[in-house]
Amino acid sequence: MANEWIGIVMEKAPVYAKGALDLTIRKRLELAMIQKRGNIMLNHDGSYEEYYDVDYAEPPVTGFGEGARAVFERRNYLKQAKKNSRGHIATDEMHIHEKALLAHKSSNIVNRYNRIVPKLIDSIKKQIGFEMYVDGGAAGNENKFEGFETFCGHTQCSTADKVAQPNDTYNNLSTALGQAGTWSTDLTTSPNATQDVDWPVGKGDPEYDYWSPKLINYNSTAWGTGFQTWSANCERVLRAAASWLSITVGVDRADLVSLISSELLDEFKNVVAAKGRTLLEHPEARDLGFPDIVNYDGIALQASFGIPAGSAYVFDVGKTQLEFVENQMVMTDGPTWDPNSQSFKFTARSFGNYVWCPKHVAKIADFASA
Repeated sequence: MANEWIGIVMEKAPVYAKGALDLTIRKRLELAMIQKRGNIMLNHDGSYEEYYDVDYAEPPVTGFGEGARAVFERRNYLKQAKKNSRGHIATDEMHIHEKALLAHKSSNIVNRYNRIVPKLIDSIKKQIGFEMYVDGGAAGNENKFEGFETFCGHTQCSTADKVAQPNDTYNNLSTALGQAGTWSTDLTTSPNATQDVDWPVGKGDPEYDYWSPKLINYNSTAWGTGFQTWSANCERVLRAAASWLSITVGVDRADLVSLISSELLDEFKNVVAAKGRTLLEHPEARDLGFPDIVNYDGIALQASFGIPAGSAYVFDVGKTQLEFVENQMVMTDGPTWDPNSQSFKFTARSFGNYVWCPKHVAKIADFASA
């Protein structure tokens, strides 16, 4: 048959798409760890804009003695966040002239699209990986998946501050500190002079920082090394990130991953090596097929393409989701004949989004300069 190639390509395209998620996960530790915890969702049942509950407060506990009377009142512990799905598409086409040139042997067409269809799928896979770091709320990014930078907007801090103040909005909720509740003020020097509380150390009400990421300034004079450089402060900064996430949200360190720009990771390794120490492999990363991932204070440290220079993110993979609307990460259509352009159309697409809990994320950067 003259068009038997159509059936062959249409049959093979879904096979490539079906393996897209597994191939992507095998190349990205963070996605492998997220999947291991059951947090990559296919065929996600949700509308274009979907509301979901965020638990931001706890019931107050008061002293109670003999003869006292309990006080009852209705309390609200939830706020509603609003998430949506974003979309990607990659396309190709074969004009009728090209078909005529290749049609003497249908295998010529099949061979061409045995290469083209995987490339379309691969482009989408790479884009989804890159978008883990994107600001999905910025102009021009309305259709991109919402990455870390979507909720890491901040007020510039001073070089004396260990942390910057979050001032962003994510899924319709503000990331600002202190919208409700209070936090302790026992420290002589606050990690952020403007906020003027002990956060992210000390103690306080859960609603004080229920939607706030930790924005850690590695360029601070307060780290006690006498220098304002990553190489001088990196060990203290990474330890602080793990400690602050553990203290404020009770994160299991086995769930912590740091995605770190390659130049920062190289500097960190040089610092450790200069002290005659050896970084061990991360046990879970090794078991998942990533023997080159190192362990530091329980954190899996990984450099990855696309991370903004001078930045690192430490986050809880157990509180991170990647949702896809359809039953595969990538879906394909075509070849479909278009009589107007006299061509066959090929499409690969993906609809979904990342879903984060900002409180379970720390970003490390020079917040005194940006």
